[in-house]
Amino acid sequence: MENTICHFEIAADDVEPVRAFYAALFAWRLEPAPGQGDSYVIIRTSQQPGAVVGGLHRRSEAQSGVTIHFNVADVEASARKLVELGGAVVVPRTAVPKLGWTLLARDPAGNTVGLFQEDPSAA
Repeated sequence: MENTICHFEIAADDVEPVRAFYAALFAWRLEPAPGQGDSYVIIRTSQQPGAVVGGLHRRSEAQSGVTIHFNVADVEASARKLVELGGAVVVPRTAVPKLGWTLLARDPAGNTVGLFQEDPSAA
């Protein structure tokens, strides 16, 4: 669904204690992302169809807190509109192989937001 929350990410200096925290607090399933080793953990919030899935990763300059990702029809067009409205692109369009395209930006208040365009042909 376009313009809806499709993913969230939590950044941490030390991933393991935060992983244990959310697993215990909410009974979320947290599992390593295929091919990512310990650098990225998939968060399964529910077994219900359509439940929002998240990620847990090491903190970086681009992502230092919680980032909400929004599903968009066109990452590039949405980025242009975001800039026109006073936002700024932090990490340009990047492929998430076999899933789509992502882009990180800041809103006018400095919050990090993600844009995601589904595209199984992304490489």
